[in-house]
Amino acid sequence: DLKLACVRGAIQYVHALETGIVKADLTSTSENIPYSIGAVTHEGTEKVLINSLNKEQSYGYLSRNKDLTKIEFILRDEEGNLKYRYYYQNQADAYKACTYEEISEKYKNYREYMIQDETDTIRDFEVKFFVFAAKDKWGFYVIPIARTGPQLYLGKEQFFAFENNIWEVNFFDGNK
Repeated sequence: DLKLACVRGAIQYVHALETGIVKADLTSTSENIPYSIGAVTHEGTEKVLINSLNKEQSYGYLSRNKDLTKIEFILRDEEGNLKYRYYYQNQADAYKACTYEEISEKYKNYREYMIQDETDTIRDFEVKFFVFAAKDKWGFYVIPIARTGPQLYLGKEQFFAFENNIWEVNFFDGNK
């Protein structure tokens, strides 16, 4: 019944729009993410990379040793409750030598999240995992950038969905 009510409402809206009964005024605002993404630091504390309560913090990074094989990212709801754990498999053979300019060109839509100052401060044998909310999908990206000597290396990018059909049930999927 809920789905049919939504369809009926959409039809009524389109009809009202066509007949001039209603005037649409569309505005665009930044996305509101009801989740936080964090990861555990070297010191064992959880660092918030994407903050659900702060629209300005839709990205962050975490530094680790380049030999790391797996890193865990923690999804929490607005109340801070654990919702899901994601695991990024760090593959040493997936890193390709590159320059900051190549990274900037490849990720031009996300350039503001991987600024040159942050890549310049990557130390020898360190990897920074840049984490940011996707602009075109409901989730976040993890992009590792490492350094050996003066050379930068770009690792394998991975997208993680904020929600999946296994744990998230809502009014729009007909299961609640």
